[in-house]
Amino acid sequence: MNAPFNPADRTYHVSEERLRAFMALTPLQRLQWVEQVAYFLRLAKSSKEHELTQVD
Repeated sequence: MNAPFNPADRTYHVSEERLRAFMALTPLQRLQWVEQVAYFLRLAKSSKEHELTQVD
C-alpha cells in the first residue's frame, strides 16, 4: 500500500507572465477568479468523495 500523500510536499510554479496577467486584473476580477477556483476544488473534492463511497 502507498504511503499517504503529504500536502506539504506539493509545489507549483507560476510563470512571470501569469503573475503579470493576474496583477492586471481588477480587484473584482481577482475575487471572481478565487471564487471560481474554490468552486472547482469543491467539485473535485465532492467527486473524489463520491468515488470513494462507490468503492466501499
